[in-house]
Amino acid sequence: MLNFINSLSIFKGFNTEQKALLFKLLEKREYKKREVIIYEGDQDKSLFLIYSGSVRVLKRTDLNELVEIAFLSKGNYFGEFSLIDNKPRSASVEAFEESILYKLTYLSYTELCRKFPEVEACILKGFLLDIVYKLRTTSESIINEGLLFTL
Repeated sequence: MLNFINSLSIFKGFNTEQKALLFKLLEKREYKKREVIIYEGDQDKSLFLIYSGSVRVLKRTDLNELVEIAFLSKGNYFGEFSLIDNKPRSASVEAFEESILYKLTYLSYTELCRKFPEVEACILKGFLLDIVYKLRTTSESIINEGLLFTL
């Protein structure tokens, strides 16, 4: 489990004591194939870490169609938006296959940050770096796939 925590960019700056507390706060969850983990609009603010398996991130369109907007596997995470901005879930997530996730509840997150105030900046920086990477690769995909109109 320690190797898994070490592999996640959002926990890179954690020391041994901080990792030990994080390990205690994480809740192991197992999901069956196609089981919904979170629903779009839910109020829950937990962060989920994918230990094994994979998940689909789904969003409803204005026409009420369900569209897959991301596919995440081992070493990825989701739920960071609600953890940060305290808003309802922006998408649904379902297990694509049998999956083991670790859940960090908002209450546990605040406990971790209260005990070690410096970890919040470390986690937020990790989120930010991942978001920047995703935006860069999405922009490149849009340009390379010709999805932009030239002026």
